Amino acid sequence: MGLRNLNVPNLCGASAEFNTLLNSCQDVKGKLLSQIEADASALASDLASGLQTCTSSLEGLALPQLAVPATSLQAELTNLITKTVGSPEYASALAIIESKFKDGLAKVGADLDSLVSTALGTVGGTGDICGAIPNYKVTPDGEVLEEAKETLQAATDTVTEIVSELADNEELKTNMTALATDLAKKAEIAATVLKEEAERFAELGIPQETYDAATGAIVETIPAVVSTIPTTTVYTDVI
Repeated sequence: MGLRNLNVPNLCGASAEFNTLLNSCQDVKGKLLSQIEADASALASDLASGLQTCTSSLEGLALPQLAVPATSLQAELTNLITKTVGSPEYASALAIIESKFKDGLAKVGADLDSLVSTALGTVGGTGDICGAIPNYKVTPDGEVLEEAKETLQAATDTVTEIVSELADNEELKTNMTALATDLAKKAEIAATVLKEEAERFAELGIPQETYDAATGAIVETIPAVVSTIPTTTVYTDVI
């Protein structure tokens, strides 16, 4: 299958970048052939310029470098503690960890040997390596950084919330009932006193209308006040 030529208008599959590279190389080749008998120093200058153009065109075709993820110390130590201490596999894994992390950890004030010991202490379910070891990561250029702990994923069902219950507050209920009873008794006494006063007013010849205007509001208000005190409502506490 031949290469697409960009000089053909609207040709599917043509690449402007690749065509520029080919044209640059053809230009260099043409200059060399046209000046094959020219002075070598003058030819070298044109050749260097042409090759620089070719190199730039070729670099323009290169894909961006893929980002290399940082290496996690927690992940490396998790792999390490699955191996038998003293075995060749353990020694190899430990050597890789030391080559990646030891110097960088020292720069941030951390000791790799201590972290390895802590990781080994989590073997057998005695601890959580992700909780015991800080989240150190080493970048491709060798810099060690401590990042925040990774987000955990739930492994168990959510806890069912216990609904609060209402319980009778018997003490408050008793107190309110006693208060209503006391006020009712005092209202009866007040009504009796007012009745006696009404009779005395009548004996003095004071018109009933005047007495009623002065005392009627009081007589009507007392029962109304007493009736506002609940005695059957259930008073509750939240538990």
